[in-house]
This record gives sequence, C-alpha cells and structure tokens, in this order.
Amino acid sequence: MLEGYVPVEIIWSVHYLIDFCYLVHREIHDTRSINQLNNVYAHFKENRQVFIHSGVWKTVQIPQQHALSHFAKLIREFGAPNGLCSSVMESKHIKAVKEPWW
Repeated sequence: MLEGYVPVEIIWSVHYLIDFCYLVHREIHDTRSINQLNNVYAHFKENRQVFIHSGVWKTVQIPQQHALSHFAKLIREFGAPNGLCSSVMESKHIKAVKEPWW
C-alpha cells in the first residue's frame, strides 16, 4: 500500500517495530521467543537510521526506543509483561508526583 510513497527501509523499520510489539505481548516467553525479540530489535535498530536520512527525525535516540533494548533482559528476570504498558505508570506518576507538586 505504501510502496512507492515512502522508502522501503521505512516500511521495513515499521515492520520490525510492529513485530517487536507483538512478540513482547506474548503471555509466555521461552528462549526461542526471547531470541526472536532480540533479532527483531537488532533489525529495527539497523534500519531506523532511514528516518534520519529521509528527514523525518533529527535523531533516533528517543527514550522509548532505548527502553526496547531492555525488554529481553526484563522478561528473563520478571516474566512476560502481559499487556502492561507505560500509560499505567504514567497515570500513577501524575497522581503521586505531578499533582502534589502543583
């Protein structure tokens, strides 16, 4: 659908990022799925430079992208996140820190 409208490298980068998200959201992880996760992240990391070259971003050092590099280790240590997302923690942060500060 996007072929010819955006560089193919952007399509691959988005593909790898979506694959990463699907892999992370599995309810059960084993060595094979964690290896897949690491491989998909490595491919995404290799291909994300296209966003700089095409002028979409000035840098690819976005904190959320850096957090992706820790997922495999955290899954090994604590188990599958089971759909947990940062919005849960953000809402707690707002109530516990931001509102009292104001």
